[in-house]
Amino acid sequence: MRKTAKTTTAGMMKLDRREVINRDLVLGDAIGAGAYGRVFMAEPIHSSKHPQSDYPPRFVVKIINRGLCTPDFIECANRELKAVSGLCHPCVVKYIDVWVETGPGSYQGSYCIAMNYCDGGDLHNYIRTCIKRKQYPSSEVVVRVMACVLSALSYCHARSVIHRDIKPANIFLVRGERGAIDQVLIGDFGLARPLADDTQMVATRVGTPCYCSPEIVSAELYTGKTDIFSAGVTFYELMKLERPFWKSQYKDFDVFERILRWDPIPYLSAHSLGRFSTNLVRLVARCLSKYELKRPSAYFLLIHVSEVHEEALRMHLPIYSTQGILYTKAGEGADREPSRECGEVRRNSAVRHRGCTHETSPKAAVAVPPGAVAGLESAPEPRYPFDKGDIV
Repeated sequence: MRKTAKTTTAGMMKLDRREVINRDLVLGDAIGAGAYGRVFMAEPIHSSKHPQSDYPPRFVVKIINRGLCTPDFIECANRELKAVSGLCHPCVVKYIDVWVETGPGSYQGSYCIAMNYCDGGDLHNYIRTCIKRKQYPSSEVVVRVMACVLSALSYCHARSVIHRDIKPANIFLVRGERGAIDQVLIGDFGLARPLADDTQMVATRVGTPCYCSPEIVSAELYTGKTDIFSAGVTFYELMKLERPFWKSQYKDFDVFERILRWDPIPYLSAHSLGRFSTNLVRLVARCLSKYELKRPSAYFLLIHVSEVHEEALRMHLPIYSTQGILYTKAGEGADREPSRECGEVRRNSAVRHRGCTHETSPKAAVAVPPGAVAGLESAPEPRYPFDKGDIV
């Protein structure tokens, strides 16, 4: 039986250093690689010494390059482990095990993460496939991705966990019958940040540039609403098959300027005619609000999706708010304690106007009664001509 990461009396997660590879599990083919390391298929080893295993029949192991496993990295790994070890949601990739490998071989000293296997790959590759086939995703696929991502974020935010790196490459797919997308899960919490309480804000500048929120670009304090903006960028890219703030010739500075000042919604609205409903475009518009205070929480957005799209309603995804679980499968979550959502934190400090013509002053915001879909009914209609020359 494998040993799992332990919790110390101080409440911090402690990483085990132990031999696992070729003792408790065997690595298969590499299915992904990047600057940080590689991802392998894996299977448990059953032997007389280990007749039973806590590992599932098929899973993946992410192995970080040994040269990157510095003390600072291990400290960040501890933070990640603390943030995600208690998460249990159908739209969040489950972490099975985390350890530092001590066995002989090329992986000795490497940081390893075992996770559930998602056989549909990630949303980034799905989008690339759509581009190659010159075929846009169906409205049903878009709604399913939106509903699952928002349900996962409402859950994480209710537990004071901000992902901070929502993007297509960190959204994973599980295929169902005949290859259709059955489940959508968020994963790779490498930049996740646990908050001490729901009123705490953070100022660390993190994330992937073209998916960063305006408050992160401006080095301002931020809350869970930063994930909502990144999700909006992801939804836009899925619907239009291009990133709203990025072009191949742009440097990071150019991307940041567009994030702060440019409004991509008119182009999405023109593109969506005959493809996607106005409600979906308005939802993306609210996610991409330049002002954090005007961005609805994942809870409100998910209620909106469920109210206007039967596909989302049929999925029976749990919704989390300041009152705990309000919408879920029958019999699930009834005994859970109410939780508070960091995504609904309101900041007293002024948010300066960034010159985006799509947004109005935050002073014009009207208080929304409990249960209403914050800001979605009043989403402004796009009022710009469709300039084909400005599309990548």
